[in-house]
Amino acid sequence: MNESRRAVLGAVPLVAAVGLLAACSRSATPMATDPSAPADGEADGSVLAPFHGRDAREVIDELESTPVSDRSRDFLAQVQHDQLLLTDVATEEALALSLPEGMFYVSVAPYAAQTHDCFLHSLTTCRGEMASEELTVTVEAADGAAPSGELPSGEKVTTHDNGFFGLWLPAGMQKTTLRIEHGASGRSAELPISTMPDSPTCVTTAQLEG
Repeated sequence: MNESRRAVLGAVPLVAAVGLLAACSRSATPMATDPSAPADGEADGSVLAPFHGRDAREVIDELESTPVSDRSRDFLAQVQHDQLLLTDVATEEALALSLPEGMFYVSVAPYAAQTHDCFLHSLTTCRGEMASEELTVTVEAADGAAPSGELPSGEKVTTHDNGFFGLWLPAGMQKTTLRIEHGASGRSAELPISTMPDSPTCVTTAQLEG
């Protein structure tokens, strides 16, 4: 890690650019799906054509890991509790891809100095403070809330270029704890999360401290 990045995580000065930490959905109300909009890959043409018939999990993982400079401005991609909603910015055409049954996707942006409000994750516009940082992640659920082996425990992850890392978790969990450790700075965060229909798919409240 270079010295300037180490300084941000050590002294926690307010140096992050405000413009980079924005463009997420603060509302718990999902973007509306037009009743006439095609579902699960039935869009015909426009910028949504490449997503025709594709698996939602595959698309989410692909868009989340795309470098910021390569992300399209022609469409929006909002992660909801049960679907990925893709919207053509120019025409407002929409395409809904159902998430895998029994699965929930949450994207997390840990931070040291600055964050922003977010509820429903935007794969095309959300930005976090800490890009390309290695973390250790553990998710602990209440006894019996999730089958053994389905939750990360001491898993090494690296934040993407947008400052987020994603977790695919079993849906329907309420009493769940997310623990994040940043070895380079010795800081950590612990916070409650859930995977219910009214749970956020975007978590930007994990401040690394210690």
